Amino acid sequence: MAVENCLLTIMLPRITITVMDANGETLADGKDRNRAPESQHPGGKMLRDGPESLTEAELLAILISSGMKGGSAEAIGKEIISRFQSLRGLTEQSIEELTRIKGLGNVKACRIAAAFEIARRVVNEILQEDHGSDERMNLDGKAKNQQSL
Repeated sequence: MAVENCLLTIMLPRITITVMDANGETLADGKDRNRAPESQHPGGKMLRDGPESLTEAELLAILISSGMKGGSAEAIGKEIISRFQSLRGLTEQSIEELTRIKGLGNVKACRIAAAFEIARRVVNEILQEDHGSDERMNLDGKAKNQQSL
């Protein structure tokens, strides 16, 4: 079928392409009809209701960012929680172990590991301030001497 007198619209930064015929009928567009509205995604929920309203899987979905064919980022987050029982269980896993989960490659596993490392450092800063000493506390409450190299 030849398309004559059509209008092509490109919108940035999301790059939406719409092709319309001479009568203004949409022939094709770049919208993903299978995606849930933005407000139903974990990021939209966080913006609307605050981070405390999200489940562990939804928080992980934000770090994971995108899913894979046949599974959303939130589904991957649910799989992670299911496999490791809790966020605490997740903190004990290596990046290599995380990449064994379908949909998690090195980049996504590194994002998760980096988020937990940031959390550990914040907790250590708070514990140092509360204890007023040069001892660094682990998340399990055991002190270890902090030595400069």
